[in-house]
Amino acid sequence: MLESYRQLLDRLRPDQNAWAEVAFAPTGEDEDWEDLHARSRYGALLCLQYDRRETDQDLIRYLCEQEVVAAEESPWSGLTHALTLGVFLLARFRDPADLPGLWRAKRANFDTWLGLDHRYLLVAGLDDWNRFHDQLSPEEQEAFHTLAAHLPASTPEKLAGWWASQERAFPDHEAGEDPMALVERALDLGDPAAGQEWLDRWEDQRELSEADLHTLRYYREQLGQPERALDCAHRLVEIHRNEPCLEVSSRREAAHLLITLERWAEAGTELEVARERLLQIPDALETGLSRSTVETMFELTTTTECPLDLRRRMLDLAGELLAAGVRPSLVLLEKAVAAAESLGEETLSGTYRRLCDEESVRIEAALKAATSSRDPHRTGT
Repeated sequence: MLESYRQLLDRLRPDQNAWAEVAFAPTGEDEDWEDLHARSRYGALLCLQYDRRETDQDLIRYLCEQEVVAAEESPWSGLTHALTLGVFLLARFRDPADLPGLWRAKRANFDTWLGLDHRYLLVAGLDDWNRFHDQLSPEEQEAFHTLAAHLPASTPEKLAGWWASQERAFPDHEAGEDPMALVERALDLGDPAAGQEWLDRWEDQRELSEADLHTLRYYREQLGQPERALDCAHRLVEIHRNEPCLEVSSRREAAHLLITLERWAEAGTELEVARERLLQIPDALETGLSRSTVETMFELTTTTECPLDLRRRMLDLAGELLAAGVRPSLVLLEKAVAAAESLGEETLSGTYRRLCDEESVRIEAALKAATSSRDPHRTGT
């Protein structure tokens, strides 16, 4: 899985001109946005994890800087595996000169502010951190104090124990990795075949629990194995026969997979049963579970290869659930418009579009109100 990235690292180490191959390279907008070099950077960082050299600090610093820029610029925010690994590798040098870069990584976006461990800022030494902290603006200091107030105090002894746990989390050889971490890695690197192999190993190593079946269902689907994901979903349906909410959730997941597999009638049956169960559960129509069930009905409705009568049946059932009390989100209303339009239901699509516009206005007003009353010191930016 890493051979091509080992070759990349061989180019990067002796020649800074080659670093352009791993520079942040955004393209596209909104849903089409991507960083063309994201996988190359992550692959290089993984190779550096397994081949650690003291002479790599500048290269690791550069890779980490590019990950930070990506985190700042990404329309989806997020805390990536690559950024976490880059911060770990850079923090290993315990160089106070890297504190500005690590602080910038912490503040890159909402997810890094809450998710990236603040102790990476402390491993160079508490005294060095305190000196750096004193140079921060009052707003930055207050933001850090607000965050740190909810975290346990750090002493040299506690930091040493935490750092030992980080070394275990990022071993210096692939054999020391958790197989599930390697499944995630395969997805990040776009190597589903490797991911399937590691997931098979993970499955073979355990007696599958209910939680394991949920994990398997998710990753089998992500790795392009819908039949095996469906098997997990069906097993979960049987497990949850006496737990209506969980049964509905498993049936909805099964229906989605059946749509992927073009088994339309079976998908419709799962959704019919899910609807019946929802109507039997007190207050279930006010939950996200009911919204996701309606969303899957719209998914089947907009599948043009599906028989027309089944598509119309799903549109009707979804409408009945909305009328019965399901609280639609803006995303769900947009899918309702698309579903009605796909069947030429102009009056219905107009109704959904009006509701969609009203919800957009409501959200915009709420965002304006929140923005005007927000304390800027609490954002960490």
